[in-house]
Amino acid sequence: MGTILFTFPIKEGKLDAYKQWSIELSKRAEEIVEFNQRYDITRHASWLAQMPSGSYGIVLLEGPGAETLNQEMAESGHQFDRWFQEWIDETIDTSLITFPQSSIESNHEEASVNHLKIDLDGMSDGIASALVDHLSDNK
Repeated sequence: MGTILFTFPIKEGKLDAYKQWSIELSKRAEEIVEFNQRYDITRHASWLAQMPSGSYGIVLLEGPGAETLNQEMAESGHQFDRWFQEWIDETIDTSLITFPQSSIESNHEEASVNHLKIDLDGMSDGIASALVDHLSDNK
């Protein structure tokens, strides 16, 4: 199973739009389930981290389609995917997305990300913030 973890800065002045999008997304739960099924994603989790340098999103994708999701979604003509991509383009500086130098090696409960140990099942906001710090320091 593929596992991808990445972080991204939210564009300056777009935090409210990002939060509003999260509210809208929660209203479209059925479409999110279909999205994950369409791309073979078994776990799709995200966190918002408020840092002195700005606001960051953290996304964890698991499943056979995790490693190809971004490319496949960019090429998709599906209406929900287009809406999702437009939101990404509006609120996230995709040129600054940070992927760990190597993929996450998962052994059910732990993963290593550039020597940072995290518990995937119990990631707290504090750990998520530490992860953003760690990945930002390695740019």
